[in-house]
Amino acid sequence: VLAHAAGFLSVAMGLALSSLLRTLALAQTLLQKPGRILAVADPVECLVPCGAFRQQLKQHTGRYQLPQPLGGGCLCGALRFRVHEPPMRMMHCHCSMCRRQGGGAFITWAAYSDSAIELVRNSSSRLYNSSHFANRRFCARCGSTLALNYIDQPGTTWLAAGMLDGDVGCCPDSHIMLNYKAPWYDVTEHVLHRFPEGG
Repeated sequence: VLAHAAGFLSVAMGLALSSLLRTLALAQTLLQKPGRILAVADPVECLVPCGAFRQQLKQHTGRYQLPQPLGGGCLCGALRFRVHEPPMRMMHCHCSMCRRQGGGAFITWAAYSDSAIELVRNSSSRLYNSSHFANRRFCARCGSTLALNYIDQPGTTWLAAGMLDGDVGCCPDSHIMLNYKAPWYDVTEHVLHRFPEGG
């Protein structure tokens, strides 16, 4: 029995080593091809959650205001806005309502004080009462997800972060509602290929 177990273990270790070597060879091949990089090899570009970034701004400048307002808008351009501060918080929400609204594994929301949002153009936004605790806003022309407003958070609007034109200077701090996440999405994935263009 022991000899049989030892033989099985030896085979299993050999297969594991072979698999590891194939993975390393694939990684080396992909890293040598422009535009094909393993996610695990990508540098981390953002390390500061938005709450901490706001505190840093306040510490160094005495206020939360961005050096320059940051624009944003929907797909068709019927709604345009500017934000004058970094978000109070950013997070990825995996609840079923967010997944259905956005059509992906989650929606990234960025929380702003209403006073930090300047509406530049709003010709087609519509409100949808999605639950007893929140309303969702979308563009009636192109269907873009725009915002989420919780009934018990007056004065705060969660903007869909994908609408922002550039870098807000900070990162999401969490994945929430993971009990309801899409079963095909792996929060811990580190091996998907990344393509700067196309795919």
